[in-house]
Amino acid sequence: MPSVRTLVVLVLAVRSLASCAIGAPGGGEAGRPPNIIVFFADDMGMGDVGAYGSEDIPTPNIDSIAANGVRFTNGYVSCPQCAPSRAALMTGRYQNRFGFEYNYNNAIEEDQADAGLPLTEATIASRLKSVGYTTGVIGKWHLGWDASEKFHPLNRGYDYFFGMLEGSGGYMPREGMALSRSKIFRNHDRVKTEAYLTDVFGDEVVSFIERHKADPFFLYVPFNAPHTPLEATEEYLERAGEHESEKRKIYSAMVISMDDAIGAALEKLRAEGLSDNTMVFFLTDNGGQERQGGDNGIYRAGKGSMYEGGIRVPFVVQWPAVYPAGVSYDAAVTSRDILPTAIGAAGVESKADLRLDGTDITPFLLDAGRDGPHASEPLCWRLAVRPRGPDDIPWAVRLDNWKLVGVKSSQRGGANKSGVELYDLSKDPREEHNVATDHPDVVERLRAAYAAWESEMADPAWELKPAG
Repeated sequence: MPSVRTLVVLVLAVRSLASCAIGAPGGGEAGRPPNIIVFFADDMGMGDVGAYGSEDIPTPNIDSIAANGVRFTNGYVSCPQCAPSRAALMTGRYQNRFGFEYNYNNAIEEDQADAGLPLTEATIASRLKSVGYTTGVIGKWHLGWDASEKFHPLNRGYDYFFGMLEGSGGYMPREGMALSRSKIFRNHDRVKTEAYLTDVFGDEVVSFIERHKADPFFLYVPFNAPHTPLEATEEYLERAGEHESEKRKIYSAMVISMDDAIGAALEKLRAEGLSDNTMVFFLTDNGGQERQGGDNGIYRAGKGSMYEGGIRVPFVVQWPAVYPAGVSYDAAVTSRDILPTAIGAAGVESKADLRLDGTDITPFLLDAGRDGPHASEPLCWRLAVRPRGPDDIPWAVRLDNWKLVGVKSSQRGGANKSGVELYDLSKDPREEHNVATDHPDVVERLRAAYAAWESEMADPAWELKPAG
């Protein structure tokens, strides 16, 4: 069987010849590795994107990625919390393997120097840079204690950084604010922004594409939108229209701004003839916060939860020269799959010592008859934030259509005294009917799968300050 790289080159060659024959712009260059862009939203749910059924927030540009490519209906992130989710995306590995268990912002003082993405972990940027890609990150970094130079993006495989090192910040320009108080950096230098921050990030993305259009590039765009604080300009608020609450209205305006920024990038790719041979992902770091205006659609709970609303996210990709268009893909995929998919397309030599937990999804998208990339593999989650004991750690495991949720001991009672809940996601995607007592054999099988996974994971690498 030919390799994935060979399949991609063949597809590119055929489509490039067809493009040249009809004089179409933007045809893929046979043999040239694709540009790769990953748009990563912050605290945004399944009910916030038109392609997933949202009726009150227009997202035409995000929707266009789905229309021109693939919409994943079972797309997952590795953690329902900001920083650990980013660590998994950056490495293609379970963040629990290297102790990145939770947000590091509240690490105890003696652990702060080492609270971040371990230097032992290679990033998607460093792997792509090794084969000649120019690499950049524009947006929210949130992968290392802010004062630690060793965790800075420029020391983790990136050639260019514009954005915030911290986990959150305001969106509006602050008149009269001293430069020393700005949270925004260009590489190592603080800068002051003069416009709405999401618009600034969008302009930076377009500028990066302009500067590096001649050679393959990788661009990671982790927007801080629509994470709190809820802030939007009058222009975006007017476009948002009326909503059930003021929070939902502002949240909608923030999403519209982000969608505009994505649209500007997509238009720049088209204008430069780069669209066909650019792989573009959009997904979010975890589910939305409903109390802050987010909407997780039919899925239960949201950010911080092991139920589907916390970990199942909007997840789309396009690569017009290679991937089919307008396809809904129902097999489970994860954010950890992005790194192996990207480096596979780029021609990075695949080695066993990469120790990845993701799978290159390209061959699965090119062959609809194949089982999914994780068909026989358990997908696991754990988030041990300030547990009261070993039984107070929320966890979950999905195998095929079965999902077992470990309920914190402090939250047990009623129907979940046993500490676990079992759901058949094919029949009950809302997770409304716990069928654990009806399928004890499935419960034990999933418990064993989770235990085997957990035995390979590390303990948290830093301790959090006590709550309160």
